[in-house]
Amino acid sequence: MIYAAGVHSSPAVNAELIDILKGSDGAASAAAAIALGSLGNAAAVEPLSKAIVSENPRVAMAAIRGLGRIGTAEARAVLASAATSHPDASVRRRAEAELRVSEAHQGGSR
Repeated sequence: MIYAAGVHSSPAVNAELIDILKGSDGAASAAAAIALGSLGNAAAVEPLSKAIVSENPRVAMAAIRGLGRIGTAEARAVLASAATSHPDASVRRRAEAELRVSEAHQGGSR
């Protein structure tokens, strides 16, 4: 159900998803991070950038996925920063991979 909310991105839906993202339920937070990742959803970049440093690896990885799906220059900058400076090597690798995919899409069909 949370994933479907992202399809209908609006300020009200974003606000609800951000509240879920900040919550203590890791599965719900991860789902919200992915749902926030809709193309061009600039309002989600800041909360997702905070979620990358979550102690829950599932939430951090979902935030990376969400940022990659957003695809803006700001989202890619957050991914680039995580790829070089995040303390967790697996998060750094995932951010780097997501950044490559996002940049390939940026140079391709857009």
